[in-house]
Amino acid sequence: MRNPPRSLAGGGCQYRQPVTNLRVWDLTTGTLKAEGRVSSTRNSFGYNTLVLSRDRIIGSTDEGLKVWNLQTAELEATLEHEKMSDLVVSSDGKILAGITESSENQESKIKVLRRP
Repeated sequence: MRNPPRSLAGGGCQYRQPVTNLRVWDLTTGTLKAEGRVSSTRNSFGYNTLVLSRDRIIGSTDEGLKVWNLQTAELEATLEHEKMSDLVVSSDGKILAGITESSENQESKIKVLRRP
């Protein structure tokens, strides 16, 4: 069952909170394999903020780095980390790199994270 949208009704008008869903498709059969909720807002993702490893989907959101299972689309972890863009992951899935930006001094840095 899909997650129902949050809504607020009153005075004859209705507002629906936008959501962002993650969908995993089987490209061979064209069927939807899994679906999960990414965030309760549409603006959580910008460009170049999702990357695939062999068994995970990693994304940078306003809430931190998130890791989803590629087969089930279930959220496995949220890492408290600054937002990153242009994500890349090593072929073994143990190293993640991306670009962080400081709003204070407008500096960009390459950040490298290692999984134990």
